[in-house]
Amino acid sequence: MLENAQLNWSAGQPVLAKELAWEVMNSAKYTDPMVKGVACRLYGEFLAEGHSQEIKSLCSDYFQQAEKYVQFVLSRQAAATAAGGEQKTSPGNVPANHRCFDVDRNFTVQHTVAKYADREFVRLTKFIRSQEWEARKTNLARMEVELVRLREETQRATDQRRKDLGRSLHFMQKNLQRDKKAAEEVEQNRWDYLNLALCYYLMYAKQSTIVSDMVIFRIMSLWLNNQENTSAKELIEESLLTIPSYKFIAVLPQLTPRVGLDSGDGALVQKALIRCALDHPHHTLPFVFAQLHAYKDQPDHETPTNDNRLMGVREVYKKLRKEPTLEQMLHQTERMNLALIELANKTLSSSPSFREYTMTKRDPLGQLESLDLIHCPTVELPVLKTGNYRSHIVGIRRWDAKVIGVGGINAPKKLACLCLNGTKRTQLLKGKDDMRQDAVMQQVFGIMNILLRHDKETAHRKLSVRTYKVVPLSRQSGILEWCNNTMPIGAWLLSGHAKYRPQDLEPTAARKSFPMYVQAVESKLKNYEEICDKIRPVFRHYFLEQYLKPGVWFERQQNYIKSVAASSMIGYVLGIGDRHVQNILIDKLTGEVIHIDFGIAFEMGKNLPTPETVPFRLTRDIVDGMGISGVEGVFRKSCEKTLEVLRNNQTVILAILEVLLYDPLYSWNVLSNKKANRRQQQAFLSPSGDADEADGAVGGLPMDAANINVTAERTLMQVEEKLLGQEDNKYISVDGQVQMLIFNAMNKRNLCQVFAGWQPYL
Repeated sequence: MLENAQLNWSAGQPVLAKELAWEVMNSAKYTDPMVKGVACRLYGEFLAEGHSQEIKSLCSDYFQQAEKYVQFVLSRQAAATAAGGEQKTSPGNVPANHRCFDVDRNFTVQHTVAKYADREFVRLTKFIRSQEWEARKTNLARMEVELVRLREETQRATDQRRKDLGRSLHFMQKNLQRDKKAAEEVEQNRWDYLNLALCYYLMYAKQSTIVSDMVIFRIMSLWLNNQENTSAKELIEESLLTIPSYKFIAVLPQLTPRVGLDSGDGALVQKALIRCALDHPHHTLPFVFAQLHAYKDQPDHETPTNDNRLMGVREVYKKLRKEPTLEQMLHQTERMNLALIELANKTLSSSPSFREYTMTKRDPLGQLESLDLIHCPTVELPVLKTGNYRSHIVGIRRWDAKVIGVGGINAPKKLACLCLNGTKRTQLLKGKDDMRQDAVMQQVFGIMNILLRHDKETAHRKLSVRTYKVVPLSRQSGILEWCNNTMPIGAWLLSGHAKYRPQDLEPTAARKSFPMYVQAVESKLKNYEEICDKIRPVFRHYFLEQYLKPGVWFERQQNYIKSVAASSMIGYVLGIGDRHVQNILIDKLTGEVIHIDFGIAFEMGKNLPTPETVPFRLTRDIVDGMGISGVEGVFRKSCEKTLEVLRNNQTVILAILEVLLYDPLYSWNVLSNKKANRRQQQAFLSPSGDADEADGAVGGLPMDAANINVTAERTLMQVEEKLLGQEDNKYISVDGQVQMLIFNAMNKRNLCQVFAGWQPYL
């Protein structure tokens, strides 16, 4: 009966669906308390979806009843287990531990209440920020002014005039009182819904399901963005630390910057950090030390003495040092981080393109040996609910003395970390480069991979985006996992075009003939088409020469297509730009693509001197690697399934991004820390057009909190529109949206307008 109710609701038959759920709820024929609980929850959901009843009354009438039924069944089960037997199921009833009740046994009803209360809170918040609300407030202010004027005039008026004015005054007072009361009710309802949502989110976060793991982001968002509400703040202070500590690991990058002593939430953040550090030290300490060593890239006398965040994290560090279980681990972690920061900022050669350096015992990193209590920073460590990591950590024996330069403006250094389990981990150490944005993007990718893994269609197709570990060490240095057995697709294409199409125009010559300066679109298009006529795609040959067995060739090409599809859809939603051929690697073992360097995200590429005009890279060589079917078949279907999952989980994604984008450390200015703007500006000035090695000192502009909030809100709106399928002010289906994106990505008119270094003809 309940399955019929759900099917009818999905089929657009709400009346019949509600009748079926109502019958189960009230009929004496159905006695199973678990079934009754599910019926109450479903009936309440149907009413909430149809906006048929206020959420507060739905909560008391149906959702709380459903919760009581579930608690009754679970307590009865617990009592039977404690007595050493099994709970008996009445004939005709479904056992309470049947998998059809899985979500209800995990108190999904709590998430249901929180979700709908949150919906109403968001609706009222949008209304309070609307022009209509402003007009109401303005009208109230005018009525108050008019009331004062009428009172003054009444005192001066004659008897008859005073009566007329008195009637007007009476009606205006009544209208003003009614309008004020209505406005106060809106504001009160908004706060009531906030508290209701927070209360139930906090309860549901204690469950052990994937959905309950994700609500921590929404809890953080509601807490940090509504500090002015006293009752919400009290609720958070009472209940936040009752949530299992492992759930906070996902939000540590955003929680740690709020550790300041004078911030309203600083004390609670400190408690949460200490709790996480005790239970999950290998996940928590890197964030603590990144804040503690934020200014270690510069001389000690330049470190600010009154930095609120620094004072807060020092307080946390002081308390952690008193814990006997962490004392040696803290010592080893601090030595390692300081040694890495020192080497990251050390000038090893007068030329940034140094080739090799051999560490000695004078180098702090060369002195480190047998770090057995800490985990290698670039190796992924799964979060364990138990917190027992002793047998899972990969300790460090030492670092290889040989340091290799990989070229670039800031002279990044390639290291080899020799681990205690006998493996060698290749790492890239960067100085004078803010790694926090790359770390944030890897965090988002990891969460989106969880969503893709827990959808049947995308899990079956093995759709995901490849990630790698990024660990910021300070504000301007960090260490990241080196992607072994990979190469930039640009490196292969350079040799591939020469090998398989020697008669074609060389890619370097094509780049020089690509228009660098502002021209009319038509002339750019004509020039682009001429270049394309002289250079043909060759990337299919990569798979033919790399994988000689037909079965392996087919599998690797499928991996390539699916990884391009998943990264394209996720990249589009997150507005990731600067996808030139050196920023996309290909794994030589699996055939998957790996994207690197995420300095341009959330549509910031449209603010560059040469704005980006395509949603993702789908140029001729990228398509050529997909084989004879091109963008049809596997690629299109994989795009549709990935985008469908993202659209179905838009609430979760927006909650995650809201926490990330309001992060006080997040850099909103494209000029602040990345190379794309510098490369473009230098290219315009350089007669050779080769800007990869040029150093342009373009600094970022500081942004205050108000500007950050405005930018974050705008970005969230853009992401929300994409996840709703809203393109050009109209809503389109998933397959229609994918078709439009593929067209825009392959459109010659769009490709001819990109920056020359993007090399759109490859």
